Amino acid sequence: MIDQKTKEKIFDLYAKSPNIVVKHPVKVTVGPVPIQLDNRRAFSNPDLMDLLADTLKNLIDWKGIDIIMGAETAGMPLAAILSHKTRVPFNYIRKKMRGTGDDRFISGGANPGDKAILVDDLMAKGGSKKLFIENMKHDGVETVALAMIFKTMAKFFQENEDRKKLENSGMPIYCLFAWEELIEGLYKRGIIDEEIFPYFIDYAKHPETWSKNASKWDTYFEVLKKLNYPIPQEVIEAVDEMRRNREL
Repeated sequence: MIDQKTKEKIFDLYAKSPNIVVKHPVKVTVGPVPIQLDNRRAFSNPDLMDLLADTLKNLIDWKGIDIIMGAETAGMPLAAILSHKTRVPFNYIRKKMRGTGDDRFISGGANPGDKAILVDDLMAKGGSKKLFIENMKHDGVETVALAMIFKTMAKFFQENEDRKKLENSGMPIYCLFAWEELIEGLYKRGIIDEEIFPYFIDYAKHPETWSKNASKWDTYFEVLKKLNYPIPQEVIEAVDEMRRNREL
């Protein structure tokens, strides 16, 4: 990870990114989450993306890397900017085959035997990274390093088998900072409300408890109502289902 001074510069630019924090609960593929930090909105901030790419460029040991592989889709913008700055060719890797009849996952000019650095925006459980690495191997490309903006440090994610295998593989994993640090940085800059911050940081550190404990949501809903923040109906229904399942 990087020094605190550089982190603060990055957090300043994150805070200037419009609507980087979705200030209400949302329902995603894993279920309801109390608040969302939408990192894809960072792509609209050229100064932030420039600093992220410069910082990663200086952090990475580029010796022996033939191509930069952007992970579909969140890793692609950052990988493309890194390619421009380093002159290392850019390609991107898909989760599914292209469907063009050539039985390939990679889009770009990668050749069998190439050694790649896989670039994505974040790492949680590590499952998507495992899939991308397997897909690159299918196309004859070896993954020799990983790079990302941040990773979650919750024990729930760190103990996942896919992530443990990646972090114990000996492969260089370049990461600028922890997700939790970004949440705290945005809170200090007034982007996350003081009343909401304890719930957001608790979710970041203990996400598994929010998927099982409906009472946490009930307390959180009361705070949102006092702030006149919306509570989407689909989130209310998801919490109600959580409560019913708990009672069975």
